Amino acid sequence: MPEGANAVGCGTGGRTAAGRSAAGPTTGPIGWPRIGVDVGGTKIAAGLVGPDGSVRFARTCPTPAQAGPRAVLDAVRDAAEGVRTAAAGPVAGIGVGAPGVVDASAGTVLSSTALLSGWAGTPIRAYLRAAFPGLAVAVDNDVNAMALGELRFGAASGLDSVLYVSVGTGIGGAYAIEGRLVRGAHHAAGEIGHLVASGSRTCSCGGTGHVESVASGPAIEAAYAEACGASGPAGVSAELVGLREIVQRADAGDVVAAAAITGAAEVLGTVLGGLTCAFDPEAVVLGGGVAGIGARFTAPLDRALRRGLLPTMAELPLLRAALGTNAPLVGAAALLDDTDITAPPGTPADDAETDAEAETAADAETAAHGAAIATNEERP
Repeated sequence: MPEGANAVGCGTGGRTAAGRSAAGPTTGPIGWPRIGVDVGGTKIAAGLVGPDGSVRFARTCPTPAQAGPRAVLDAVRDAAEGVRTAAAGPVAGIGVGAPGVVDASAGTVLSSTALLSGWAGTPIRAYLRAAFPGLAVAVDNDVNAMALGELRFGAASGLDSVLYVSVGTGIGGAYAIEGRLVRGAHHAAGEIGHLVASGSRTCSCGGTGHVESVASGPAIEAAYAEACGASGPAGVSAELVGLREIVQRADAGDVVAAAAITGAAEVLGTVLGGLTCAFDPEAVVLGGGVAGIGARFTAPLDRALRRGLLPTMAELPLLRAALGTNAPLVGAAALLDDTDITAPPGTPADDAETDAEAETAADAETAAHGAAIATNEERP
């Protein structure tokens, strides 16, 4: 287990890191500091990230989610410019974590849910290269960015292979091997939330019975409401109760609330056990707001995960993510170490989108949505 990591399960980390030395970033051609940007459904966050993973001059602004992609891109530009101005010194580049399936090699969103109106097809990297011609730019899926932050500077620092899962409003995941993110042939590797689990609830992608529809924060709320409508405590209606209140009720002895949390955790743990057998990572890292519930969620998840492991995996560490709300900013900045997806400083002429094409695509409210899959991570 990496030094300082917070183990939430019973694994002790019997193996040592095979492929990389302990804590610290992988040095790339782009220097530091860098601006990290996280695009969320309700807010955009940006900050200046140093080579040690520290974040300064952090700022947020509301996401104009239904105003179209150009409005969102303008807000990203303004947030990044605000950080650069506050830094009052050289900045090497901008890294962005964005919702949806992202072609990181092109810096373009391929598909998205209705979280951001018209977001599919948005050429984020081309737009930012035009806005900041002197800076390197890299763009990837937001959960990939979170995972990379934990891999470089957080709970998984020093490990070679990691399975990361974020449990919040939605469920997203990422996988790294040999210290690098695996993105997949269709740019959708790690979409844990859209694996088929059980039940008949509709997922945010339109599918049925997906992990996200069973084990996310809203899924726990829905399960509690459904159970209360049939056999809940006296005086409790079937109206939707927030997750925080459900946890408080479980702690106060409400067995229905406790069962809703445990049921979600067990489903996710079972799925993670299967994925662990398939990929054999050195550790599983658990992040997101729902994981913050603590042992009431992580203990049943851990038990279910271990029921599906081979005997040789018995000591697999289940680690709590360490970077908190800084993870997406730190990870977005670390994306610039990946030369396969980073556009160097200069004009955007070498991108797939020219200046004019970038503006046209960003203004298009009805960009093709492609496959209806998108990562939905925890958002305040």
